[in-house]
Amino acid sequence: MSERLDYEKKMLAVSRPVAFSYNKDARHFLVGDTTVGVEAIPRWGLRHQLAEGTTVEQVNELIAKEPMVHTFNKLIGLPRLAEFVRDNWSDELELETLDVMADVMPTLPEFHQPGRDHLGFGATRIDYEMGRVVLKVPGICACIGPDATDPSWGSQGWEEASIFSYDGHNIDRPIQRAALYAGLGHLAFRAKQAL
Repeated sequence: MSERLDYEKKMLAVSRPVAFSYNKDARHFLVGDTTVGVEAIPRWGLRHQLAEGTTVEQVNELIAKEPMVHTFNKLIGLPRLAEFVRDNWSDELELETLDVMADVMPTLPEFHQPGRDHLGFGATRIDYEMGRVVLKVPGICACIGPDATDPSWGSQGWEEASIFSYDGHNIDRPIQRAALYAGLGHLAFRAKQAL
């Protein structure tokens, strides 16, 4: 393991990560041990109880068993998510992810048009080897994907371990963030089921 990756794991431990997923049947997020309804997603991200005093060993345990974690206002895709997306991406999984995001947004007439459920939504695996995905919802380029500009997560040290920070772009409304988080959280939920 590289010194850079050791350093990044220490930084992740400081950010007090907790497991993150979205259950589409129950329509709620699981953030650590807390259940959060779709309607409870504020404009700038989830509020939740952060992990207390996370150690590098605990980060290693999260990396070994969880597909995704939430830290402050960031979602971090871990190797299990990357492996799941890389090995299982299909038209069916793409449509399922689009359905999840569309299901979160139908209450806004400007975002939902009967008979055109996926208009403005997108789910794309952006590379085969790394297992990264970009999700899009209606709006002016409202999307979430791996952050190439982040100086730590997503850098070379993290890429070696298939760990990526997922950041939003042009998310203007809380419902857009909720739908994007639901899409990524659904993939994390499916990846956890596949263990």
